[in-house]
Amino acid sequence: MLGKHLFMTILRAACCLLAAFVYVPGEARADDGMHLGYGKERTVTFLPVTDRGTGGSALYFPAATMQMYKGCSITELHVGINEPSGHDSVRVFITRSLDEAPLYEQRYTARRAGWNTVTLDTPFQLDGSALYIGYEVTGQYYLHYSEVFIDGEEWINQGDGRWSEYTGIYSASLYAVVTGGSLPRNNIRLGHVSMPGYAVAGESLLCKGEFVNLGLDDVESLTLSYYIDGEHACDENVDVTPTAGRTSGEFQGKALSFSSPGDRKVSISVTAVNGSDDADPSDNTLEARSVKCVDRFVRRNVLFEVFSTELCTACPGTHEVIAATLEGKPGIIEIGHHAGFYTDGLTIPASKEYEWFYGDGRLYAPAMMFDRTCFTANLPDYYAEGSPVTGINSEHLVNVYNEAMGVPAFVEVNVEPRLDAGNRRLGLTVSGRRLLPLADADKLRLFVFLTEDSIYSDSQAGAAEGFYHRYAARHSFTPTWGEYVDVEGGFSVDYETDIPVEWNIGMLRAVAFVAYYDADDICHCEVLNSAEVRLAADGTAGVDDVDAGGGENVVAYDGCNIVVPGGCGAVSLFDASGRCVMYNPAGDTMTPVGHLPHGIYVVKVATGGGVKTVKIKL
Repeated sequence: MLGKHLFMTILRAACCLLAAFVYVPGEARADDGMHLGYGKERTVTFLPVTDRGTGGSALYFPAATMQMYKGCSITELHVGINEPSGHDSVRVFITRSLDEAPLYEQRYTARRAGWNTVTLDTPFQLDGSALYIGYEVTGQYYLHYSEVFIDGEEWINQGDGRWSEYTGIYSASLYAVVTGGSLPRNNIRLGHVSMPGYAVAGESLLCKGEFVNLGLDDVESLTLSYYIDGEHACDENVDVTPTAGRTSGEFQGKALSFSSPGDRKVSISVTAVNGSDDADPSDNTLEARSVKCVDRFVRRNVLFEVFSTELCTACPGTHEVIAATLEGKPGIIEIGHHAGFYTDGLTIPASKEYEWFYGDGRLYAPAMMFDRTCFTANLPDYYAEGSPVTGINSEHLVNVYNEAMGVPAFVEVNVEPRLDAGNRRLGLTVSGRRLLPLADADKLRLFVFLTEDSIYSDSQAGAAEGFYHRYAARHSFTPTWGEYVDVEGGFSVDYETDIPVEWNIGMLRAVAFVAYYDADDICHCEVLNSAEVRLAADGTAGVDDVDAGGGENVVAYDGCNIVVPGGCGAVSLFDASGRCVMYNPAGDTMTPVGHLPHGIYVVKVATGGGVKTVKIKL
């Protein structure tokens, strides 16, 4: 059983969390003053205070911020407090240094859970100097913290008698109310900005950004100034959806373009809000980003690598999301590495060695890589810890796919198979050449794999019934980290291998890609382009639409099942893009397919007379 002290601690925290979610202060209007704080107004977590001693939080506001409020006054401080005992002593303060006597302090006894409003006995006049605004409380188990609204410097005292800078992902449940006649009317803070890493000469560069309105007036327009290599290039006025104070908005800009190919450093600054100067322009400029301008944009394929094993209980659900999300999206080439969470019977040495990409040694599955690239600049939330990434949902998959498709093909890659199905012998010729200028050519490598799709398993953890493994890496023709090829001069390399009898030839794909390899940097192993070819048991490549023929083994569809009188061997279903969506290695007279989404499918059935193919509509 829980100890009494622990039980009461959990109960207090639960009661306080409920109170914090029920009580939400209203948004400040001009006549109510403005909120000055970094967090949102709901408590979401608690940080412990040692032995219910004296703990607290403090927010630091630099002079660039406080200049906006010069001549105004702080009239209230709002503090999130845990379940009070009736004897909890609270001290609110305003100071220039946490190590000096405060400029203002006021004490009171906390008597309510959640937000406590402290009306200052004497409004504190602001002169534009930098300030710390904070509180200390004695007798509490926890300090309240909220989700971050805007970034800012914060400090914390957890009962050890000293202040230390807070570097966590939350923000103190603390804010001040500032009133006066000179409150800033137009003031935004620039947030995340998405900018393509590649542009085509003569075409607009589409930039998308977020901002937070920290002023009194609704934001209806912004003036964007663009800089190339530190020099002012042009300005653009953009209209935005009216954005009220203490809320976020979005903008799009498309005035910037480049006249010729080359590498550029591009920055954006918001130089006016609603046609007027911003009250604090210090937080309006995007750090310069690298943009490579090319003379033409050649579409590429995207290499999508998934770490997944039979021991991973979360993997089946994630594969369902992958299949549903990427269905019909062009240019996806998938490789499944059976590694990341132990190993299984489908693990090959190269896949195991690719756990190097995890960097810090934290192994997990499912995990994914798109083109072995860290898209940190435009997708910082997904790539906060590098690549591969986990926890990706459908929206994330689409966003990263779109980001990857925004990169041009720097090389051409071709795969030509030579399949001797009767002797189960496969030969490949992989060729390619440079399409766009490349740096670090000595770090370019060619990688060639053989994958098998729809491998049936009845032992997959997390799957209630049988499970089909997607595009498992079966064989690496090249060393784990590839082999050097002359991309500048063009290359052509031949490979051969035997195909084990337990592999389904009709489900095999040969995959080749050119990528960087930097043993010292997992984020400099980007794939430049990839290609694949699907093999077939009859020695051809691709999926051919063939009408069902006559004979003893007629393939039919009754609306719910694939019907083969007399029975058959393996049954495979391919969607309209040629991707295998179901494989049954031991077919029967009837194979249920009613669970698949509606659409056009190609069915291949192994019969005594060979392979029969029929097109059906579910």
